Amino acid sequence: MILVLILGVYALALWRMSVPLTGDEKVYLSIALEMKERGSWLIPYLFDRPNFLKPPFQYWMTLLGWKLFGLSLFGALIPSVMALVISAYLIQKISGRTGSLAALLFSSTLATMTYGTTAQMEIWIVLFYVASWFFYLEKKFFLTFLAVGIMAWIKGPLYPLLFVGSIFFKEWLDQNLSSLRRPKFFVALVFGAGVGLLWYMAAASSNYAELRDTFFGRENFGKLQTQQGTIVGLWGEFFITLFPVLFLVFASLLDKGFSARARSELKFWIAYGLLPALFFSFFPYRVNTYLFLLTPIAAWVVVESPEFPLWFKYAMRTLVSLTAVVLLILLYRTYSGGWLSLSLCLALFGSLVFWTIAHFRFSGKWIAICSLLIVNLVRLGATELGEWDLHTLREQAMTPLAYRIEPNQEDIWHERGLISAALGKSIQRVRNQTEEENFLSLGGAVILSEEQTPILGTQCLPWKRLKRRMKFPMRQLLESGLSIDDSEIHRVFHICRK
Repeated sequence: MILVLILGVYALALWRMSVPLTGDEKVYLSIALEMKERGSWLIPYLFDRPNFLKPPFQYWMTLLGWKLFGLSLFGALIPSVMALVISAYLIQKISGRTGSLAALLFSSTLATMTYGTTAQMEIWIVLFYVASWFFYLEKKFFLTFLAVGIMAWIKGPLYPLLFVGSIFFKEWLDQNLSSLRRPKFFVALVFGAGVGLLWYMAAASSNYAELRDTFFGRENFGKLQTQQGTIVGLWGEFFITLFPVLFLVFASLLDKGFSARARSELKFWIAYGLLPALFFSFFPYRVNTYLFLLTPIAAWVVVESPEFPLWFKYAMRTLVSLTAVVLLILLYRTYSGGWLSLSLCLALFGSLVFWTIAHFRFSGKWIAICSLLIVNLVRLGATELGEWDLHTLREQAMTPLAYRIEPNQEDIWHERGLISAALGKSIQRVRNQTEEENFLSLGGAVILSEEQTPILGTQCLPWKRLKRRMKFPMRQLLESGLSIDDSEIHRVFHICRK
């Protein structure tokens, strides 16, 4: 029943999905679209060149979604939602007695909402990492290392290596290293390594230099030279992504009966999370997406009905009430600036009220259900912003659309796949003036960036877009009540036709 609820709420979050305000998925969708157009399932392509930014598993899932549901954002994102639901199921199976609550809590964080409704790799990493642990705990070694091998096709061999190191650490904690010397375990490990190498060997056979320079050189070893953030900042961002269930995690850690429960589970929690936590804390390229892998632990540690001192109850109630007030102020600012509709603001307001009441009762299940509603209503808010960003282009989508690509301007059109999926039709490319004039003469419209000059004799319509594609302008909104129509947050493209 819990899984049906999670699937239903998240399926609703994909309703009329528009352009999400996230980072690299615009690149991943563009790669998937180019693979679709070229009929290339093995080698990823971007701008007519092999692209080894990431292995192809995420692209395969996007292509499968488009195969089933057509070129659309729903088709691109429903595989991630299914990965989220299956992850919740496995987290529930591992958790045992509090499994339903753990599944619900995992699905109710900002991080899970973000990666479960975007075409990015993080939700698949969690799925296969948790699946590997589930099969390992069940002593199904071949299924364990099959999952580990496939995991290498998602972001690379790092996560499989972390998993293998973690199971050795688990058996060392249990003083049971002799179990890893069994022939069955060794054969399964070799089998998983072979599965993981399959795609890399196939790609290297025809594109060895590109694979070496891009994937291994720039994307992996190159990040050793990139100082992205601090350890404090990394973990601070991770805890923020556990909102709104973060308070319940803290409450459970102080629960009177927590220590007795933790004694039986603590070794597994440590084995699951310690190596990834240490590695990503000291890896120079520190971004909170890496720590999403630890979110299941936050779900596992929660006690269904926490018992703690009265002083802590009052402190928690005060903190939750203040948080609700801050969120209500933000909600008012968002509505007054034209960012969100009245109906969505009322829905969010109702969720915040129930969330606060649930914390006063300290019912884990009610807190989780209210949190599930809140994070998905936030997602619907992002959809509204995306639709505002897209509505001018959507009005022109009855005619063929193309964009002009010029040297050193490819970054502007990394989001080609994202916009094409949102429109339900592929935006084409024109590479020179002759191709552009031919396209215009056939009744098409060409999208130009701010830096590009229209061809003489064309009529152009301005297309206003938000400048920040990776991050909502929250600070400006809080400090000045920034309106969605303020020119300082816009960039202007043009849609030109004859």
